[in-house]
Amino acid sequence: MLARATTLFLDTAKFANLTDEDGQRVFSSFDARSPSGTLEAGLVQDVDVRINASFSPSTRLRVTRRKEADGSLTLGITNVTPVKATVFIFPVTVVETKNLSLGIRLTEAANGITVTGSGEVTLEQEKDRAEEMAQLGPRLFDWLKTELAR
Repeated sequence: MLARATTLFLDTAKFANLTDEDGQRVFSSFDARSPSGTLEAGLVQDVDVRINASFSPSTRLRVTRRKEADGSLTLGITNVTPVKATVFIFPVTVVETKNLSLGIRLTEAANGITVTGSGEVTLEQEKDRAEEMAQLGPRLFDWLKTELAR
């Protein structure tokens, strides 16, 4: 099961298909760059995204996957550029660089795998949308569960 999850996490393009509770895509655009490094040392890949939400926020996410010494797989996602939105014609910083993060650890278990994770987002603007922005983590968990069930 952990091997299947690793294969899924290595295929960053599959993240482009994350959906919300209504079945709508989370990202309206998703442009993955070539990864660098190795899984053992940390495989790093930048992805330019536009979030399918009010004011079309966009950023560059850094996705880091690593096979840890204990055999577990970790996935880290953070914004390496500010999350910017366009309000009317004005660009507005919604989230400063590195203020959006998600961490997931997959560990082998007797009956499959154990998935643990955490996420954090600090909004500069539109603070009433914090819950909406924080949904990236649960969406990723739901996507993983669906993909592993196939």
